[in-house]
Amino acid sequence: MFMDAAPLNEVILIITRLKPFENKLRTPAAK
Repeated sequence: MFMDAAPLNEVILIITRLKPFENKLRTPAAK
């Protein structure tokens, strides 16, 4: 479903950008 909406490389790019953002939310104390 989600893969059909966007190309695979686009999905990978989004995941790569969200990874560090998610880490910041999980560990706000770490800088």
